[in-house]
Amino acid sequence: MTQLNPSTEKDFLELEENSQPAPTIQDFIKKGFFPKELVPAFTTESLAQNLPSFKEILGSKNNLASKCFYYSFPKVKHLRRNLGIPNPFHQINLSQTLIDNWIEIQKTISICDLSISAPLTNSINRAVSPPPVQLSNERAIQAAGSRYRLYTDISRYYSTIYTHSIPWAIHGKAQCKANLKLKKNQRTTFYGDLIDECVRNTQDKQSIGIPIGPDSSFVIAEIIGTIMDKMLCDRLGDKPRGFRFIDDYYLYFDTFSDAEQALYQLHKILKEFELETNSSKTSIIELPEPLESAWVSEIRRYNISPDGKEQNTEIISFFSKVFEYSKLFTDEQVIKYSLSRIRNQKNPISPDNWSLFESLILQSIIAEPSALETGTEILVSYYENDNFELDKSRIADTITSLIINDSKLSHSHELAWALWLSKTLKIAIKEEAAQKISEIEDSVVALVTLDLREQGLIPRGLDLTRWESLMTTDELYSTNWLLAYEANIKGWLPSQGKSDHVDKDAFFKSLKSHNVSFYDSIQQANLVDDDQTGYDNDDETEAYYWMY
Repeated sequence: MTQLNPSTEKDFLELEENSQPAPTIQDFIKKGFFPKELVPAFTTESLAQNLPSFKEILGSKNNLASKCFYYSFPKVKHLRRNLGIPNPFHQINLSQTLIDNWIEIQKTISICDLSISAPLTNSINRAVSPPPVQLSNERAIQAAGSRYRLYTDISRYYSTIYTHSIPWAIHGKAQCKANLKLKKNQRTTFYGDLIDECVRNTQDKQSIGIPIGPDSSFVIAEIIGTIMDKMLCDRLGDKPRGFRFIDDYYLYFDTFSDAEQALYQLHKILKEFELETNSSKTSIIELPEPLESAWVSEIRRYNISPDGKEQNTEIISFFSKVFEYSKLFTDEQVIKYSLSRIRNQKNPISPDNWSLFESLILQSIIAEPSALETGTEILVSYYENDNFELDKSRIADTITSLIINDSKLSHSHELAWALWLSKTLKIAIKEEAAQKISEIEDSVVALVTLDLREQGLIPRGLDLTRWESLMTTDELYSTNWLLAYEANIKGWLPSQGKSDHVDKDAFFKSLKSHNVSFYDSIQQANLVDDDQTGYDNDDETEAYYWMY
């Protein structure tokens, strides 16, 4: 069997001047494995530190496939996404495959420059990330001299990627199919096929969709996106004005018919990759056009003064406008954006206005679940200030309301952050809320709950029967792998049967012997300004939108 050499010294020298430094496998596991939307306790740092110790086990074929754990995250009102947390055994193998072929991946991604989301590898918080961009600026610059704008996006991009299209994109569909017709000992081992196989192994061999959340998926999406960009440019005869950002196309033309032709070709190209455009968002309009939503422009203008009396009026005016716009623009994260603005304001809230401000924050996190993380960060920042006294009774009622309502639909994000708020502020979970949590089969929610139980913050109502039943060796490669492993090493739940279920599996036994943990209960939210992260908080396409 012939195998392609993924990277050579010559390739490296050719790309060295114009390339980002290659990420390491430690980068992919430490910073690019877990979704950043999880509560701060979840970490892969100790896994990354001990990777060399697992090399031999990872090369075995004993564990052919595993299932992802899916974390339910609110996008906008009534719309959600399932973020994927793959099993570490297969996610490490996938990440290593990308690293081994990084030079070739860079060459593929560089064949067309229509994308403005090509991966950067020097991010502080992630292994790879798109460049920090302001889409409104890019749109204004690219539109100059054009009469029409075509906008479309790829419908459910990550969720509908056909994994076999990964090698098609890299090596060509015809070449891949011709290769499969050869005898096994005559086939070329394309690295695109290796990536395809590794992705499928993270999701129980399924070939539809790639997990949303890990940085590996972002790289794969950019590979396919770049090839589609190149096909579009070739079929149009030239690169159109405009750009692609992740799965969004903004293209600019002199005539309406040129825009129609581009959309027609894009439809055909997406179909070849078994993808499709989002018809509800696709449009061709005559320029000029508004560059941002009216609510963004208005919310940005609000400032909170240091004077207590003026501040009271400004707080009421600010939140009145925020709540009004949240009703009008239900498909946009109005409240989340607005809370991030007020979180980073320079003038602190006056103690005289704290009760009003606190009440409005609590209303906000119930109204828009995606704002729960930001709201928690605001409350925690004032909790640590001796000049402010939080109303724990009112916060406890809010936590209870969130848990009772969101447990009905197994909303991972709302439940986990409500529990985390309870942990951080040392507020006991009420009995009726604990009873509801007991019914949820969700590793993230279960681990935060068990942490609270250890701290004595769940005195009554918690039934561990459902979670205890998951403490088996089989579950280490199922959707409950995170709970089955972490609750064991923490001593929070007993194994089912006479022996330790983790010790029966070579990989997870090795993790345990090296003190690898995925949950660090002393971690807290990272309360930093967006300016320090390399992203501009004023842009409605903030960093936390980029994966989606």
